[in-house]
Amino acid sequence: MSEPRPFELRAGMQLMQRLLLCDTDVESFRRALEETVTQAPGMFQGALVALDLAPLQETEALPDFVALDAALREAGIIPAGISNAGPTQAEAAQTAGWKLLGGQRERAVEEAPKPESDRTPVRVVSQPVRSGQQIHTLGDLILLAPVSAGAEVLAGGSIYVHAPLRGRALAGILGDDTATISCAVLHAELVSVAGHYRTLEEPEAGQRGGPAYIHLDGEQLRIETV
Repeated sequence: MSEPRPFELRAGMQLMQRLLLCDTDVESFRRALEETVTQAPGMFQGALVALDLAPLQETEALPDFVALDAALREAGIIPAGISNAGPTQAEAAQTAGWKLLGGQRERAVEEAPKPESDRTPVRVVSQPVRSGQQIHTLGDLILLAPVSAGAEVLAGGSIYVHAPLRGRALAGILGDDTATISCAVLHAELVSVAGHYRTLEEPEAGQRGGPAYIHLDGEQLRIETV
């Protein structure tokens, strides 16, 4: 009989996996993670992963969040934060530097509001984003130079491109439906806000070649041009 795995991967929003933590044994976690990444390296390298503590929430078992963070980063995975943690688990995770995601963050704010200074800082990129490059941040992203075709820019918040935008731009990747994308010149291949995608390979008239503002209107992704 095979041993139970210390975690399960669940498909989440595109470009972010949800990892259900089923065990607190870090060494077992590390071995299983290495095996998983070896089987599909392209799927995980540079990927954002949300650590879901639902299987451990009722037990209030305390994982070693520092060691889990290290294991994920050694495997080339970026920890986005945690969800479905109990109060003690959430406090321990925050102490270890983890962010609280979604409803988990809302519940924590009700119990103990976080200072304004704890917000994810804005990331500013002044160099061009070349084809094949990926730039990502959990907060807002400001780009002062062009984004080339074949490049990808992702943000937990909004994306502001003060130059031509080609390639792919994905805002609100952690589910923030108030996120927006704005750019000086729209030539993007794909744009997305909070998981709502639109390809622009065959754009409607007037949607490319000038300034644009992209946002959600209910469930519909809207592209407004000047």
